[in-house]
Amino acid sequence: MDKQADFSRRGFLGAALVSALGAAAAAAEGKPILPDLATPKGREDSVAAAPVRWGRLQTDAAGWCAAPQADLAVIQRLCQDDGPARPFDFGTPAADDLDHLRRYPFLFAHGQTAPNFSAQARANLREHLARGGFLFVDDCVLSQEQPDVFYRAMRGHLRELLPGGVEQPLSAGHELFRCRYELTQWPHFRGAGHAPTALYHNGRMVAIFSAGDLHCAWAGYGDDHLQEQAIRMMVNIYTLASRP
Repeated sequence: MDKQADFSRRGFLGAALVSALGAAAAAAEGKPILPDLATPKGREDSVAAAPVRWGRLQTDAAGWCAAPQADLAVIQRLCQDDGPARPFDFGTPAADDLDHLRRYPFLFAHGQTAPNFSAQARANLREHLARGGFLFVDDCVLSQEQPDVFYRAMRGHLRELLPGGVEQPLSAGHELFRCRYELTQWPHFRGAGHAPTALYHNGRMVAIFSAGDLHCAWAGYGDDHLQEQAIRMMVNIYTLASRP
């Protein structure tokens, strides 16, 4: 990661810390990936007792570190929704660092341009997803002329990393739309009108791709109703991803 990227990372974490100070002290220590994805014993809710581990994936794409307050809006809902407050760990793992990557079973990748990954990063991402990790990809829409550059690039990368993977469009009949909140449609803020698509590897959902800039809706750049629907969808995604 170059100096500019490192500066962006530090700025991102600084902005997140301002919003999260106090709660961050309760963040869980890093543990192997698989235990975090197991259903807590005696709990029907698959995520209610577990810490929220949210990683914004570092890439060289423009906009990868935009608006951390949007992530925190979702994390706050996950920590407080339908039960006692949960601790959280919010970080920015780089794919080149497998130990840091494994701290976050749930990864969020956001960007405006096509990212590049080193051979080591590609191997790490492949291992991370194959061993139980999950990746949510969302376009940060830079231009309506090229609204889905990041989305298309990341789908291409994942196809190469997991060549046996199966892609499937997600319709309103899928469990994703009701696993936590009942939703009738995918919240689309702006950008290309691609249907949300899941990637399955060995029968398990390992990624969801969105081209609708859900992240900016979490940040409140749309109206209040869209923001709420987008946050609810993200809670559903995290809930589904956290099930064994």
